[in-house]
Amino acid sequence: MLYREFIKDWFPLKDAMFRLAYGLLGSREDAEDVVQELYVKLWQSGLRTGEVGNPKAYCITIVRNMCLDRLKSPASRVGSLPENFDIETVADGLEQRQKVRRVLEAMENLSVREKTVVRMKLLEDLSYKEIQERTGISSLSLRVLMSHARRKLKKYADNDEKIR
Repeated sequence: MLYREFIKDWFPLKDAMFRLAYGLLGSREDAEDVVQELYVKLWQSGLRTGEVGNPKAYCITIVRNMCLDRLKSPASRVGSLPENFDIETVADGLEQRQKVRRVLEAMENLSVREKTVVRMKLLEDLSYKEIQERTGISSLSLRVLMSHARRKLKKYADNDEKIR
């Protein structure tokens, strides 16, 4: 494949792929790495856009899979907090900080998508529209994911309170 064809055919998708990766991973650096890996794979494959039915959908699938692989890896913490998150500013007093920590522990029991949506909605305070733009997940699916995640977190919190 020629360099000019590659730039003309595949390069216009980079911004959308970055937004998707950033929305799923929550890290600018990780999202940039995923997009770079995508373009390396595309270049090495020699695949042309004409050989793919829908180039954007093809790239979305690859980026999503790469992000999910990163999120599943032990080195990655999906429930990790945003870089500017400070538990001291969120919770006043020891008791509140302990509750916040328990919720964060409960997040480990959520699915990858649920963790991502909860982190973006509750910890980063993004609107559903912003989350939808970053992840490509429909508004209805986002609300369902949040509902399931809240139910699981509440169940965990209720069980945790009974244990203590």
